[in-house]
Amino acid sequence: PKASVDASVKPGDDFYHYADGTWLKNNPIPSDHASWGSFVLLSERNNDVLHVILDDCAANPGAKGSARQKVGDFYASGMDEAAIDAAGVKPVQPWLDRIAALKGAADLPALHAQYD
Repeated sequence: PKASVDASVKPGDDFYHYADGTWLKNNPIPSDHASWGSFVLLSERNNDVLHVILDDCAANPGAKGSARQKVGDFYASGMDEAAIDAAGVKPVQPWLDRIAALKGAADLPALHAQYD
């Protein structure tokens, strides 16, 4: 669009900044991102919408056994940092023990099959 054009740049010198210079000046890359553009904005918006949905499912779980209740419980369990910190590695300790018991690479396929 014409609004993105930076007429102070000659198109033959730097076409990219000529074509998008104004947009780039008006939309600086945030310090917590490596790049910025319409697809990043779309992703950020999508994450915001999903966050609202998940918070709502956790706060209003609905009928026991429903998808809403399961999603809400799963999300809430992942957001409960105190419980996660208290549990430490205990929930995955059986898997860590199985990994530690491997005698070599030949044992790996059998262990991997247990994940399915």
